Amino acid sequence: MLDLSVISEIVREFNGMKGLIVFQIILHSLVGIGAVVLVYLGLVGFYNMFKKAGGKRPYFAFIPFLNQYGLGECADALITDKGKKNYKWVLTVLYCVTEVCSLVTGFVFLKLLVDIINKVVFTLEAGLDIELAFTPAILVNMTTPLLITAAILAILSLVYIIFYYICLYRVYKIYSQSSAAGLLVLAILIPISRPIIAYVLGRKEPVLNQCSYIPASPISLDLDGEEASENNENKETGEN
Repeated sequence: MLDLSVISEIVREFNGMKGLIVFQIILHSLVGIGAVVLVYLGLVGFYNMFKKAGGKRPYFAFIPFLNQYGLGECADALITDKGKKNYKWVLTVLYCVTEVCSLVTGFVFLKLLVDIINKVVFTLEAGLDIELAFTPAILVNMTTPLLITAAILAILSLVYIIFYYICLYRVYKIYSQSSAAGLLVLAILIPISRPIIAYVLGRKEPVLNQCSYIPASPISLDLDGEEASENNENKETGEN
């Protein structure tokens, strides 16, 4: 005979889980929509920033790895008293080399995993002691390639991140000179704020004249004034 109490218990558990399932669906949907919105804001924002900063190919903002060139080109538009930089090629090359090194590291890891599985299977089939198959010397020999590639990847990633934030700071300075440092700190501490910052700044016009920033010290200004006054005096003396 069918036990109705069991059926009612199953129905109650399903009703309890239904709310959790609905909550998970809503949560994942909101996360997905938020991710799409952030991507859109970032793409449009960087496109506008590249374009207004005088970038020759602002559409690079929509193309992976070429967007690094666009960011570097936009950063190069900021000319300081130290002269013009050439970040576009430095950032692009660093990004590409880091990505290639990341793929190589992943390949080395997969190879190590396959070698370990094959060694375990062979050892078990041969009826040998598993501990003898993985002595410290053997483990060092197997993991050395992975450790080397991982170390190189870590160094390249660190160098790339440093140059990336340098470029980001220079771009922020073109559009908001006074708050560039604060925006950079915000972008570092809260990475998801970067596309929002890019979209907000992309709607503004560059605050620096012709996208160049050449700070003049009071000394240089005084010297210019003295030279101008001397020229005027010489002209007046010549006329007399």
